[in-house]
Amino acid sequence: MATQMQLEEFAKMPPFSSEEGKWIQGAERRIRGCRDSLLHFDMPVPEACLFDGQIERFKSYNDTNGVLTVSAILTFSNSVEMTSLSLTGLVLALSKLSHKAEVILVDDSSTESTIMIKRLGQRLTRFSGIEIRIVRTTQTFSGPIGYGMANNLALKQTNGKYILLLNNDVILFKTTILYLLLSFKSHPDVGAVVPRFVGSEGKLQEAGSVIFTDGRAMQLGSSLGLDDDDPIFRYVRSTDYGSAACLLIRRELILGGFDSIYRPAYYEDTDLSMSIRRSGFHVLYQPFAVALHKGSMTYNNATFKSGLMSKNQNLFARKWWQTLECHYSHWVTNWTNRPGIRRVLQLASRLSLFRIIFFEWSVPCFDRDSGSVRTINLIRVLLSIGAHVTFVANDVDYDSPCVYQLNWLGVHVIKQKALDLGWGDDVKSSCDYDIIFVSRRDSFAMWQRLLEIACPEVPVAFDTVDLHFLRELRELMAAKGVSYQNDIKFSQNIYHYKQRFQIIDRGMEDASATENQVARYRNWLIKLSDEVKLMNSSTATIVVSPVEVKIIRELKAMRQLRPDLAVFHISNIHDDETLGSLYSKPSNFAQRKGCLFVGNWAHPPNVDAVQFLIHEILPNLAKNPRTPSDLVLHIVGAGDPPMWVNDIRDVGGIPVVMHGFIKDLDSILAHVRVAVAPLRYGAGVKGKINSAMIHGVPVVATPMAIEGMFLTANEDVVVAENGLSFASRLLDLYLNYDLWNEIRTAAFVNVRKHFSTSTAKHGVDKLLDFFFTTQPHLQRISEDGNRALQGTGGCDRIQSKYGIGAIVPSDRIMTMNQGVHGNFEQDTMIPRNYIFDANMNFLDIVWAMSSVDKAKSRCESDKACTGWCWHPGDWTFFYYNAISHEKLQKRGNIGEFPPGWACWLNRNRIRNAPLIIQDDGYSDVRFDIVSHNSYRVYKPKASTMLEWRLLTSDDAQRRCVLNYDCAAYCHHPEDWTFFYDISFADIFLERGNSVYNAPGWTCYKRIPHEVATLNARPLLVNPVFVHVQRPSILFLDGTKKQHPGWTCYIRPVFVHVQRPSNFVFGRNEKAASSGNNNVKPYLKEAWRLNEKQARALCAKDRKCTGYCNHPDDFTFLYEHILDEHHMQQRGELNQYPPGWTCYIRPNLLASIRKAGSNMQLAYAQLQSGIQGDPLNGRLN
Repeated sequence: MATQMQLEEFAKMPPFSSEEGKWIQGAERRIRGCRDSLLHFDMPVPEACLFDGQIERFKSYNDTNGVLTVSAILTFSNSVEMTSLSLTGLVLALSKLSHKAEVILVDDSSTESTIMIKRLGQRLTRFSGIEIRIVRTTQTFSGPIGYGMANNLALKQTNGKYILLLNNDVILFKTTILYLLLSFKSHPDVGAVVPRFVGSEGKLQEAGSVIFTDGRAMQLGSSLGLDDDDPIFRYVRSTDYGSAACLLIRRELILGGFDSIYRPAYYEDTDLSMSIRRSGFHVLYQPFAVALHKGSMTYNNATFKSGLMSKNQNLFARKWWQTLECHYSHWVTNWTNRPGIRRVLQLASRLSLFRIIFFEWSVPCFDRDSGSVRTINLIRVLLSIGAHVTFVANDVDYDSPCVYQLNWLGVHVIKQKALDLGWGDDVKSSCDYDIIFVSRRDSFAMWQRLLEIACPEVPVAFDTVDLHFLRELRELMAAKGVSYQNDIKFSQNIYHYKQRFQIIDRGMEDASATENQVARYRNWLIKLSDEVKLMNSSTATIVVSPVEVKIIRELKAMRQLRPDLAVFHISNIHDDETLGSLYSKPSNFAQRKGCLFVGNWAHPPNVDAVQFLIHEILPNLAKNPRTPSDLVLHIVGAGDPPMWVNDIRDVGGIPVVMHGFIKDLDSILAHVRVAVAPLRYGAGVKGKINSAMIHGVPVVATPMAIEGMFLTANEDVVVAENGLSFASRLLDLYLNYDLWNEIRTAAFVNVRKHFSTSTAKHGVDKLLDFFFTTQPHLQRISEDGNRALQGTGGCDRIQSKYGIGAIVPSDRIMTMNQGVHGNFEQDTMIPRNYIFDANMNFLDIVWAMSSVDKAKSRCESDKACTGWCWHPGDWTFFYYNAISHEKLQKRGNIGEFPPGWACWLNRNRIRNAPLIIQDDGYSDVRFDIVSHNSYRVYKPKASTMLEWRLLTSDDAQRRCVLNYDCAAYCHHPEDWTFFYDISFADIFLERGNSVYNAPGWTCYKRIPHEVATLNARPLLVNPVFVHVQRPSILFLDGTKKQHPGWTCYIRPVFVHVQRPSNFVFGRNEKAASSGNNNVKPYLKEAWRLNEKQARALCAKDRKCTGYCNHPDDFTFLYEHILDEHHMQQRGELNQYPPGWTCYIRPNLLASIRKAGSNMQLAYAQLQSGIQGDPLNGRLN
């Protein structure tokens, strides 16, 4: 957890805030001022070098008794000016730490004068006490040796527990190293930590990075189209690799140094990160640690730099090919076209076994209430078993300490309005999350409908926190002086209450049951019914006590709950380390005074408990002659207390102190002798009791307060029921040291046994085991994910979270009629230096697969794969379309790559492949070439998206087609591809020349589709016909013709219906009234989709005959016959400007037609009177 000191530092300079941005922009100027003061003024502590006007060392990270903790290595080759700034910032950050450090400067054959560096190092040592040594590579080598080798030279001279690697173009902030160090303490499985890199203007450069199967790396940052302060960048998480521009690493993980094969530079830190993860450690991205990165100070020649990166990428891919099989494929064409936040979420969570989305009403805080403590520790358990957790609350202040705590733990926190569950995602029809957790009744009620629409296939765990209806029933009974009896059933308690007040279900039997009593009872019944409905709608329900488990079983027996509802017991959770540290603190009975009650004033049972204390318990204490004069009652609680409480100062001479909210309860629990819990009603498990017990404070409580806590009266807790006995038993415990010590010792053992993190983890494991055994896709995710995270290869068959199956869902990868294990045969008709055309739409490529068997296994497991071409020292190409000998591509010369290429194919899969018909809603998009000039492109700075080295122009076109705003692009297979939102005139800028970039650039622009109005149906606007791509010997009905050359066309996907904007298509009333409960009035409903999302959602569902969309209302998707003459009014014409838009899908593709079905297509029903319809209404 983040410490109190950290939270105070966050408050001074909120991460990602405008204040931080201003500080970043002025950082270089301030560091330069400090450096100049040190160089030109002979003073021990220049004022320009003080943080906040003083030399203040952070105390939170334990001093190591003089043992060297950090060895910082700063390498440079020339760039003396920037190096001096980097060195100054480094030493200032190290000087803030309360432990020893050293700095080693490595001069890699600089030709500039380094006298300033030497003088500055001497002054910084005098200022900070940190030893600074300079190592010159010229003492050992004759010239520059490169970044990795220079660091290897310095590593031999380091002595610290942690090694800090630093570029000379990086400036650190005062807390950067501190937060990097603290990450090792709070995340024990971490091997290296990388900070958040920002530019001089505060622009986010890098928030962790991802590595693809081909060895390419992508930095996660604002360049992906998200805001710099987007929540996806604000939380601690594992990352594929950490840039050595600033990287703190455990000494034992880098003793072997960098691999020399990457000399002089690039990919050595990527290689190091892979080694760290293979050793069983994580590489952590730490957003709270910030580093200003100037960039490109060592290699500023773009061509030379690009050549180094390309060469070392190939070396890296060859070395790590087996592990890289587990990574995402860079060649999946939809990567750059997924909605920004969802794309980055998938990349950011790649190293998690599964994704959980956790809904709560508000953000929990450790210092707020026991429910918050339980929620946070439950999330910690989920994180510890490999889950990625996204936390959603109704209202979120991203700069609050509560959110910072969750971010530091590794939780992705977003506010309700920012949630995107991907209703209309172009690429992926399923939800981005694998499991849903919803906490508390009111929260589930708010989210239930939305989750059913957006994530219908995802299992839901409903965490009740406590059974609200049980607490409310007890409150109802307590208000009338009726006690809830635990020794009888829940239903019997309801019966006794009704009998007591003569309440019957339909009204009042006599005047003894007041109208108010009946109304309150009826209101309670409604809440009971609502909570039961929520449980029935969940996949599994979580309760916190065995008493509640018993009530759930009773409701099942009464057939109020479905019999197969899974119920799990996960009680309060307290961190194991905290349990030990708190109890081990010395406790002096004689020095402790007074008793304590803790409770949030917003919780009615707590208010009632204080009334019980004030009106019944304290008066009896005041009368008892044993009551000591130093007895005082402390009442602590957040929120506004009732008015009557504010006037109470003492009761019968016993002082009553109202503390209000106390942030840190440790301070008061360390001084009181006894805690009290006089609760007369409630439900769940009482955190105030656990909290007191783990601090070594024994408790006096009512039977209701200790319900479900496995406590035994007079063994680990003192129990009393009425005011007189409560006062007497409190004095027994308060005055008797032996009893006090015996109770507190036994109580702590109870908490450790039943409420520790390890106990909770056992309950969570049982819950997840249930999900994994009952949800097939979760079982596959668990098995494949565990294998992938081992990092030892063996990921060939993975079809769930990794590789192409993670990005392209099964309904978008061609479905073949053949089984999974088709027969593959080697094609011996092609030369060994040729492959099937690599420019075709291949399924995937993998670098340097070690054997044909691995390639075969990968292709067999994917029904879309029709064949592959394999080479052990090159890419293996997997194809999903028909393989033709007419389209062979030369790749290398005979003898160049012995033993050469081998191509394999499955003729049955090729023969039975269905027609490739573009039915995604964008098939009317066409492009035309506007420039063949090989070294001129549209203005690059005007591009809105770019992608490095797209293999073919087809790849570029697919990216542009799937982006609604893309109007043009310029493509080069060995350079960037630029995408533009507007089509320019023929105005091009020179980019390189024909020597640099042969065969050069090709630019394309989108051609607007033609529109024509149908005479017979003036309300329908009909775009052009769409070409059906398939072998030219096949007709649309699948029959073969003898002579090739056929060309087939179909109507486009959607036709706009022009009509008043307050009308929509009607419900499927006929089908709904047929008596079939499985028939829905709509195919789907989705809340507040834009036009782009609505179109994509209907396009990918082959049952969808059309839709009506409104940006501020529901979008309705239909699966029945649509007629624009029978539409329904929805709201007034001016009620929802700009209003509804409706579309009909005139052609449903052959793949959705059932054999023998008489169902007609929607367009066929409307086509009467339309002349020239090429389908003539014959598609059934």
